[in-house]
Amino acid sequence: MLAAIETRDADAARDAARLHLKHAASRLQDADDRFWTEAEVLDVDLDAAH
Repeated sequence: MLAAIETRDADAARDAARLHLKHAASRLQDADDRFWTEAEVLDVDLDAAH
């Protein structure tokens, strides 16, 4: 995705973003109940995470 953005290839960036979101959605759907319970107590600054 980053390479597509850096080369200003909008179509490739859109395709990469779509694939990334599809995979992320799949992982969220497959997460077990423990993940959701533990995720509620995590204190993570997503803006600081790289």
